[in-house]
Amino acid sequence: MIFINKENFKKYADIKNKIKALTQDAKLIEAEIKEELVEADVKKVNSDFGTFSVTTRTTWKYTENVDAIKNKLKEEQKAEQDSGVATSTEASSLMFRAKK
Repeated sequence: MIFINKENFKKYADIKNKIKALTQDAKLIEAEIKEELVEADVKKVNSDFGTFSVTTRTTWKYTENVDAIKNKLKEEQKAEQDSGVATSTEASSLMFRAKK
């Protein structure tokens, strides 16, 4: 018979729930800080807790031609997977879903 430490299940679930709640709180505070910096036209602030910076991220929209090439590549990749030419690796991990 295999013994599984259910206390670790509880600890893990509790930690994951705390992380979820803290992440939501952090996102709200992040938005407030960003808004304050943007309104003050400040890109970077050094504080006692670290450096806070407003950054930008560029996203690209490609032409239909490039999208068609990308789709063709996906088809070729799928064909190699299906034929066994492509190789894969697997790694195990723990997945957890909280009860609703």
